[in-house]
Amino acid sequence: MITSSVVNGALPFRIKRPLVSGFAAVPTLDPEVTACLTELEALLSRRVFVAPVVAGPGAAVAAPPAGPGAPPGAAAGAAGAGAAAAKAAGAGGGAPAKTPLDLTVLLASPLTPRRTNLPRWATNSVADRLSKATDDNSWHTLSEIADVTPDLSELKYAVAESLAEDWLNLTPTAQAVLDASRPATRDFLLLIAFRRMGLRDVNAVKNALVSGRAGVRSIADYVAISAARMIVEDEKLDVDDANSDGGQLAKDIRAAALPLNRPLFRARLDAIVDNLLFNSDELKLIEQANIGTIPPELKPQLVQYIKQSPVPIDKNNVKFFLPLFISQIKGGIELEQRPAPDAADADRDFDVTFLTDDEATAVVDRSAVKCAAQLYYTMTLGDELGIFDVVNYFTHHYLVRRTFTIEDPRLRQDLKQYVFSNEFTMTDPRTGLKQTADRSRPAERQMFYRQVFNLGAGPGPDADIVANDEFPRLWKMLMLESANYLQRAQLSPNPTSFVSKQNVMQAVEDLLYNLSAHCTGMANVISPLISAEFTFVTRRILAHPEVIRAVVPGGGSIWKVVENLAMEQRRARPRATVFNNKATYGHQIIRAIAGYDAATFDAEPNFSQFISTVDAYISTQSILQEGLVDDLKGADGTEPDDQVAAGGVALPGNAPQTTDEWDF
Repeated sequence: MITSSVVNGALPFRIKRPLVSGFAAVPTLDPEVTACLTELEALLSRRVFVAPVVAGPGAAVAAPPAGPGAPPGAAAGAAGAGAAAAKAAGAGGGAPAKTPLDLTVLLASPLTPRRTNLPRWATNSVADRLSKATDDNSWHTLSEIADVTPDLSELKYAVAESLAEDWLNLTPTAQAVLDASRPATRDFLLLIAFRRMGLRDVNAVKNALVSGRAGVRSIADYVAISAARMIVEDEKLDVDDANSDGGQLAKDIRAAALPLNRPLFRARLDAIVDNLLFNSDELKLIEQANIGTIPPELKPQLVQYIKQSPVPIDKNNVKFFLPLFISQIKGGIELEQRPAPDAADADRDFDVTFLTDDEATAVVDRSAVKCAAQLYYTMTLGDELGIFDVVNYFTHHYLVRRTFTIEDPRLRQDLKQYVFSNEFTMTDPRTGLKQTADRSRPAERQMFYRQVFNLGAGPGPDADIVANDEFPRLWKMLMLESANYLQRAQLSPNPTSFVSKQNVMQAVEDLLYNLSAHCTGMANVISPLISAEFTFVTRRILAHPEVIRAVVPGGGSIWKVVENLAMEQRRARPRATVFNNKATYGHQIIRAIAGYDAATFDAEPNFSQFISTVDAYISTQSILQEGLVDDLKGADGTEPDDQVAAGGVALPGNAPQTTDEWDF
């Protein structure tokens, strides 16, 4: 029977965000995917069943009706009458007896994908049994069996209602499989949950359909592999064991969990097929080397190393070369003690480490928002705090006027490269290889700060760069709504259930769309370079032990170095650690916006973590600018000044700065 949770004699009440302003959209399916889904739906819609529906092993619940106009009691004996009639017809020398399909046997059969050769499906698989079964108008479909079984029918429509309420939160793949235009496919998964898994609770069945391995994912794998085989056959690609259910193509597609929409399906399938076509020999060598577990992300790079090796690599010497290649990819082993890399700096290329792959990329570009988070971090510390300016002062003034003997040859090389060659060394986050890049110029950085955040002294309105005029207002609105939520939550006896989160979620959605639209183009190119340069000047120069001993003789951290140099340069000591907190919290907020999902954002502890981070950001900003909290609480919706940083602090680009030229 269907169950629902009851608390203290009443159903629990909780305010939920209406799914009206979500960004989700059902993508267009790949044509081959659509063909496979349609074919499977036709197979599952055949009239091939007469067996009674049972609630569990050996426990009969109801039998399907014997047919239109049947007298009472005929349904219970439909199966036996059908079998007796078939036996009599065979004994009398008439037409061969037709055998109905046993539903229990069908649900226990594996769902193996379609092949391009004969036989089309593996023997005794779901599609194979359905394709070989004989139709009869007096028999029943899967959907009819579900409808005539009392408990199952009630459960079916309860699950359908629950799916409809949460439809916009489902993945595009789940929407494609569970679409109302494919009722037989949905009922097939429902029967598996009801009969094979023994589930009766609405939420349990819904979770099994949406998230379980025997639910949407099984249909998606069937369709993806079937469509991939059709594409490989049509394009005459020489893929080994393409029609083998245990072949590498099928394994890779299952592991990749391919989305079914048109652009992503073809792009990711092409990557899998290309890897099998062009790298199969090298991958076999790597597997045969038997040197231990190799991380999957290193294998594509190892394949390139094997291909480009001046010494031919074969099965006899591969185990000697692979450790060397892995060491080169990882950047080697440095014996000197170095500071631990900062987590925010390590994610130089705004990778998708913390983001589950979102298929709705046609609406929002989450990688662009991650890029904005990276750019915000380096903007706050590099130009708002002025670390780039401090480094220029240190190299062009401090080292010239002070008695400072540089003993470390590596520090001398870094200074030579950065000061005289205007270059720095960075490590590619994908390949692990070191490479040299040119220094960024202040005008370039300011230009892209203005494009993404409308901050800094970037180009005027006549320039090609379009400033993001809406960001300061939207950012301020997020701070305001978060502060209002905290204020209401403090006054509510039960904030989790009765304080609405809609305004905060709307502000997050607005920022997600805004940054996705503006942090594009060359901003995606320069942001990793600025981040890499920031890491170079902080880790390789300012945080070097010799520099710390010279600038802070009494001992201290890199923040003491920055404060002392900035005080000597500007005659005012900046609050370096406060700026560091602002940069870190701001980065975390924008990263959380990049990972925004309406289905899970308002759940605890996700929402609490986000609100806590925003609260910490507001507190930090209030230290840098007096009266910020009062300004937020009394905001009148006016536009912030274009030159004011997010949260209200002006970038130092408006103040006189030292130039990169030597000034004796």
